[in-house]
Amino acid sequence: MIHFFTLLLALAGLYPFARAQYEYGGGGGDPNGYGSASAAAAAPQTSSSASSTSPSSLIDKTGVGDVKCGKHMCIGAAIKGNNVEYVMQSTGAEKLGWMAMGFGDSMVGSPMVIMWANPDRTFSLSQRQARERSLPSVDPTPARRATVSVDLSSWNGKQPKLAFTIPTGTDMQPNVIWAFGTDVPTSAVPDQAMFSQHVSQGVLILNMNANTSVSFLESPALSLASNNNQPLTKKEMVVLAHGVVCAIAYLVVMPAGALLARYYRTLSPTWFKGHWIVQFGIASPIVFVGVVLAITISRVGGPKTWGTHAQVGVLLFVLYGTQCLFGGVIHFVKPMRATRRPVQNYAHAILGITIITLAFYQVRTGYKVEWPSVADRPAPVPIDVLWHIWVVCIPLAYFGGLCFLRKQYAQERQARHRAAQESAKMATWSESKYYRV
Repeated sequence: MIHFFTLLLALAGLYPFARAQYEYGGGGGDPNGYGSASAAAAAPQTSSSASSTSPSSLIDKTGVGDVKCGKHMCIGAAIKGNNVEYVMQSTGAEKLGWMAMGFGDSMVGSPMVIMWANPDRTFSLSQRQARERSLPSVDPTPARRATVSVDLSSWNGKQPKLAFTIPTGTDMQPNVIWAFGTDVPTSAVPDQAMFSQHVSQGVLILNMNANTSVSFLESPALSLASNNNQPLTKKEMVVLAHGVVCAIAYLVVMPAGALLARYYRTLSPTWFKGHWIVQFGIASPIVFVGVVLAITISRVGGPKTWGTHAQVGVLLFVLYGTQCLFGGVIHFVKPMRATRRPVQNYAHAILGITIITLAFYQVRTGYKVEWPSVADRPAPVPIDVLWHIWVVCIPLAYFGGLCFLRKQYAQERQARHRAAQESAKMATWSESKYYRV
């Protein structure tokens, strides 16, 4: 299934834009999120420093380690003997409150290190672990004890660094979860501090065997650009596949079916056959795949709460099903002896326009809000350009077809007239047959 997603995204031309990180713990919509809570610490540490060590000292040019970045923070690692030095650095995208990283691919069960800078130029470190999707609790006996790296930490400038040293693990390509908060904890003492929920989070993979000549942390934007060529994580793959599939269904196939009906109905009486084949025969399987992918997202680490995007998605699915049933009823169950165009025909057209309009909104929130919350970076600019082109072209194409309305209404009047004549003939024939009997 994952290989299918990869092929689908490659065909869509979007694969190169992905990177290896995805959010953990249900994101900002986690109902059991951090909120404001008392922070407890195992072996709480508070260290002071006035150091402004250059970022290039994070990893020696001949050293072994790696650096990866998201929109809000970078994480660098360098092996130094039996220890690993980790540096978490803000990219300056938002004001720093606290930063955290953990060893694993999920919030639950991953040993974490949380750090923040204090007004008195000291740094606090707290080790903890979450047993469920809620506030991580103190880890009294961590398998690896972390200590503040004063020399590598710096509170100066717009891109402060928080660093620590921890014994080397056995995994040379560890999954690392990370989180970034904008509210400064209320105390320098870890077990008395209060902190708020993260505004950004994700997962990345560090290659501790890389011979890294690092200048990334001197220019986090460069690191962000380098992430474009990294492979999709499983969750990013599913999220992106869901977006591509649903966009094709609602903004390509369904508008095509509507335009077919708008233009072809005045040219051939067989227009309805093509209309329902496109709108139901082709669109419905694609919509079904999109729904399955949406359900799968929550099972690979995506949000489990019902946000606006999910609610609108369900509404679109219900409206689409209603429109299909509505169209069948209108076509096959016609009012007897109608003298004018039935009101339900207008309602069918209005509902169709509503679905496509809502779909444009849904796709935009998908790449503007949902994707950044998963990948911690904006969608590629060409997607936004394509959306703006499409949101103009589709309405122009549809409303341009309204020039055929006069011809359409004339054909419908003739059809109603013929139906009335046939009905009158049948009534006369039935009457005469009755009297002959």
